[in-house]
Amino acid sequence: MTPVAKRVTILAKNLALNYVGEISSQLQSEGYQIDRCAWGEKCPAGQDIVALLDLDAPFVHSIDEAQYSQFKDFLLASKENGNGILWITGSAQNNCSDPRYGIFLGFARTLRTELEVNLGTLELDKFEVSAWKAIAKVLPQFQRRASAEGSSRKPDIEWAFVNDEILTPRFHWTSVNEALTELKSDGQARKLDVGKRGILNSLYWKQYTPSEPQGAYRTNYIAQMIEADTVSRTLQATTSACGIMRWD
Repeated sequence: MTPVAKRVTILAKNLALNYVGEISSQLQSEGYQIDRCAWGEKCPAGQDIVALLDLDAPFVHSIDEAQYSQFKDFLLASKENGNGILWITGSAQNNCSDPRYGIFLGFARTLRTELEVNLGTLELDKFEVSAWKAIAKVLPQFQRRASAEGSSRKPDIEWAFVNDEILTPRFHWTSVNEALTELKSDGQARKLDVGKRGILNSLYWKQYTPSEPQGAYRTNYIAQMIEADTVSRTLQATTSACGIMRWD
């Protein structure tokens, strides 16, 4: 496992607030050395930043033109100086209590795509001591993002702390052709079937023995359509095909 840097910067609007000291103490108990930086000050280069700007109020929601310009300069400087940013915010995707926090999630995704800023987000369902432990657990995961470069799997970059559990949205890309090729070929036919009615994720390829054909049929086109009935909570699979039938 790739070791992580043990020196980080705490960024907050007001360094005298209690949560700044509590979070700093939690990270220090995990072996981190802490630099504290007030909003508007220049952060040390080459080390990751834990941004606490959302803990007072949703930062981006009420931002004015001057603050936006300052925030843009901060992001560009962080990218130039090699600073990753772990942004601590309120819950927006799970147990949302204030939808204004959701604005930053979209903002962060755009920044990562267009500016390639190393920006991760951690949503907390509460701003209290029990949630600060989640920051200490997520921070080393965020710092290991560089070890995933060149890998087929992208690093985790979003987390949510909900009901004392850390959640991570993650997608794994799979080639259907490759997955089907890896299946053991035993000469049996397969058809798409539903394992449990009403559960789309239960779709699977079921082996079956088709009836003995009476003629030769060459398939030119086949389609499979899945319809979900939200009232009866059932799934219906319809297969259609066209081709050429030849009778001996």
